[in-house]
Amino acid sequence: MYGDFYIPEINKAIQNSQTSTRSQFKSGVLGNYFAESMLPKDGMKKMKTFKEKNPANSALTNSIIDRFLDQQTSLLKLLEVVKKVDLQKTKTAVSISKLIRLRLGDTFRFIINHNKRHFVQIEKIILQLKN
Repeated sequence: MYGDFYIPEINKAIQNSQTSTRSQFKSGVLGNYFAESMLPKDGMKKMKTFKEKNPANSALTNSIIDRFLDQQTSLLKLLEVVKKVDLQKTKTAVSISKLIRLRLGDTFRFIINHNKRHFVQIEKIILQLKN
């Protein structure tokens, strides 16, 4: 569900980027906080998701899996395109508020860490099903 927001948001930020030279990326304070909070860790706490983003009461269908895979393909393509964009100067909105803007590099970190977190959850489910 977050991919539905962030993929177009990243694409828009790249298209509107005025920078063609790249500086070395340094994470912002807020962006680093968001990205690090998503990173899977031993003993990671469950995170409460926003009600409208919570898929708990919906069925996992092939179309949802296909949508996720399409989003991952789009993300990989954006990572290729972004080689020409300054990850520090280019900003994106976040899904919780259009007023908060993160550096594009932090947005990528957040999304990638968010996906890693879901893969850890999937691994736990698979282990439970095996036992």
